[in-house]
Amino acid sequence: MLIPDGVFFMANSPRRTQAERRAETQAAVLESACRLFGERGFAKTSLEDIGADCGVTIAPIYHYFGNKKKLFAAVNARMENKILESMRAVERDKSLAGNFLQGWRAFLELCKDPGFRQIVLIDSPNILGKDRWQDSEVSRLARENMLARFKDSGGYKSELITRMVSGALAEASLLIAEAEDPDQARKEADELVSGLVALLESNY
Repeated sequence: MLIPDGVFFMANSPRRTQAERRAETQAAVLESACRLFGERGFAKTSLEDIGADCGVTIAPIYHYFGNKKKLFAAVNARMENKILESMRAVERDKSLAGNFLQGWRAFLELCKDPGFRQIVLIDSPNILGKDRWQDSEVSRLARENMLARFKDSGGYKSELITRMVSGALAEASLLIAEAEDPDQARKEADELVSGLVALLESNY
């Protein structure tokens, strides 16, 4: 059988299944979306931009992700998974407060990435709502760590302490997101949260 010029035939090369092709397309779209949303922000990134970047039309993007907001939610979920991975990977010590601070500092390391800051700290609260962050797995894990430390303080008091620390984390994150000098902001945020945790530790 003659094979036309420019066509390569590999008898032993398995064909990709339709499911594999779909998975590859979804992964390519998500990868481009993560990068472009991080570089340009949600408002300045269109589905056409993302499609052009990964070599597809917007039709499969709508098919797999629904719309721009849902695609952004998938991107944000990937970033949240990075936070969870970093929190779970830190070396554990005997102090619950120490464990909490290690997780916080792992989060600060992620904040060095401008794309992470744009997606998680700047766009996510505006596009997905602040309530979503409060209900996320990241917030749940952080609250569990704090409640485990202060559970002997009593129901309402331990809940109040947890809310105070959560509020401090939220404000520190905003400080980093809005700062002209993110490196200095991370340093100040770490000092703020570390001081608050040390104060609570000394009293409970």
